[in-house]
Amino acid sequence: MVIAEGTTFTTTHVTAPANVAFTLWLDNRDHELHNVHIFDASNASVFPGKMFTGPDARTEQVPPLTPGTYTFKCDIHPTMTGELLVQ
Repeated sequence: MVIAEGTTFTTTHVTAPANVAFTLWLDNRDHELHNVHIFDASNASVFPGKMFTGPDARTEQVPPLTPGTYTFKCDIHPTMTGELLVQ
């Protein structure tokens, strides 16, 4: 679960299983557009995430990712960042 509140991600560290699809839940508590865009270590996009306005919460299916550390950010607010550990 990732929470967006006050144009920041209050959840900045998330873990997920390696090599299997997983569900990502975004709780957007702001009246602004947010998404969770995931990038690999080379900064290549691996999952764009859909933008939506809150307050609302949504789930998305993320495709299987290989083990490693990924970053995520909001495309509208690039200072909103976090880390995804896939293991």
